[in-house]
Amino acid sequence: MMKTNYILVCFAILALIGCKSAPSNTSDKSDETSSVSSYKIPPKATVTDYDNNTKLVVIATDDKKGEERGLLVNGKKHGTWTVFNKDGYPKVIRSYMNGQKHGSTYYLDARARVKKREDYVANKLNGQIVGYGTSQIVMTSNHLNDVLEGSYTRYYPNGELMEESNYTNGLKNGESTYYAKSGAIKMKYLYKEGKMIKELDKSQ
Repeated sequence: MMKTNYILVCFAILALIGCKSAPSNTSDKSDETSSVSSYKIPPKATVTDYDNNTKLVVIATDDKKGEERGLLVNGKKHGTWTVFNKDGYPKVIRSYMNGQKHGSTYYLDARARVKKREDYVANKLNGQIVGYGTSQIVMTSNHLNDVLEGSYTRYYPNGELMEESNYTNGLKNGESTYYAKSGAIKMKYLYKEGKMIKELDKSQ
């Protein structure tokens, strides 16, 4: 898992480098994305102009110890934007399309290991959130238009399941099962629209 984390980081950084020389074509825009306001470049940002209305923007972070950099295409964030810590390692990597979060966002620790991944479509959580421990996944959840929808799982540090639940429109719905570190079922409940209806037999 740790190796996978580093591969993801390298892929995202390579995507940023590649975007400098070959920016994406943004001529085909939906009404929704074309209505997104242009990004206001901070006064102290460093800006490098490229062809095809593309700019590379470098911005000091609020603590002045790191920086954020990414591309503006036609005045909007596009492609990979990365926040680097004071040591030059990435700590947040975001994907944008026409000014909106679109694709995966990665949060990394000080050693550039992925701690969390979020999937976006048109600025909203659509897809998975995955949380990572030192060497394994610690939680997964699914979202639809910023709302929990579908399976939700948590894991112990040893990799064993801690919880399996299901959500509908942001509320627990259906069976939720809680496990001991040994893998044995501790508790099992039935939920409806966020309310616990009853405790279920562990053997069910």
